[in-house]
Amino acid sequence: MMSLNQHQRAEHLTDAFKIFNDLSENLVAAYQRLEQQVAVLNMQLAAAQSEKLKALEDKEHMTARLQQLLAALPAAVLVLDNKQRIVDHNDLALTWLDSPLLGESWRTVEQRCCATLSDNPHERILHSGQQVSLNYSHLPDEQGMILLLSDVSDLKNLQAMLHQQQQLSAMGEMVASLAHQVRTPLAAALLYASSLPRLRTAPDKHRHYAEKIVERLQFMEAQVSDMLLFAKTGRMAKDAIDWPAFVHALDEAVRERLPEGIAWTLRSNINQTHLVGNEPALKGALLNLINNAIDAVGVSGSICLDIREHAQTLQWQLTDSGPGLPDTPTQTLFEPFYSTKTRGTGLGLAVVASVARAHGGAIAAANHPEGGAVFTLTLPLPKQTLPGGYCAQHTPFREVEHEQL
Repeated sequence: MMSLNQHQRAEHLTDAFKIFNDLSENLVAAYQRLEQQVAVLNMQLAAAQSEKLKALEDKEHMTARLQQLLAALPAAVLVLDNKQRIVDHNDLALTWLDSPLLGESWRTVEQRCCATLSDNPHERILHSGQQVSLNYSHLPDEQGMILLLSDVSDLKNLQAMLHQQQQLSAMGEMVASLAHQVRTPLAAALLYASSLPRLRTAPDKHRHYAEKIVERLQFMEAQVSDMLLFAKTGRMAKDAIDWPAFVHALDEAVRERLPEGIAWTLRSNINQTHLVGNEPALKGALLNLINNAIDAVGVSGSICLDIREHAQTLQWQLTDSGPGLPDTPTQTLFEPFYSTKTRGTGLGLAVVASVARAHGGAIAAANHPEGGAVFTLTLPLPKQTLPGGYCAQHTPFREVEHEQL
């Protein structure tokens, strides 16, 4: 018979084997579960890797597509960092701006390859003669910007052609209008001239006929001058103008044609001795305004011309005591062939607007609160150095005031 100790050891061994078997079964089950999890993870990893490879392939395809589009884009594209250095560009940028570009400052490249247009800060002229437009687009998080240079040479040529066609069309209308306006005074002048040899009356009658002939010829000369000024928009030669002499000549011209019942005042306080412009065109434009004011005032009234500097511009403000402007849009007044006069050609104010544009200025009209009309001609003042060796010294010019009753 087994002893008590042996019986206890047998029971302990039995319990130990049972525990070992239980642990072995748990380990096998855990291992099987781990294998299943590994299999699932492998499947998920394979799927994720497949998606990543597909996304990478799509990105490579998109990158290649974008590169093709940039290469085919009819514009130069530059990528700038936050320090304005070129970090990337397309092939057309290299063609237009020459090498090297990468790592260069955009300002350096711009000064080397482009010239600035004074009338448009967003356009440049390349050394090849191309006109390009600059467009900026900032990248997010202040990472720099994209600079796009578009060729606008063809657009500018089309605009020039359209402007030329508009000018030719306007000139055609002008010739048709002037044919009637010139024919009437020409016929009258021919009639008076043909009657002179047959006159056997006093010399006063000859003088009267001669004055009529001169009056009609002067009218025709004014119409032709207006036509020529209107046709030369944008092509006026500009030179230095002696400012005091110009004001004095304008004042004398007005006093010669001013009726006795109209008070004329000219005030000028300009810190310039010379200006840049076309002197005959400016004088003709101002006289057109003044002649309109004389017609509006009639036999009695007042006309005042104030000339002053304001914000780097020269302003000519003409005020009259007439009935004021008609109830029409003020811009219509400056359209060719628009006239409120029965004998007007509608070119006077159109010529004024044309001369203003040719000098980089503008013309505006309004009714004065106290009655009458106000025309304001604004012209840009010249730079410090003027053509022909003139220098814009700031020498005060005394105020000139003339009145005629």
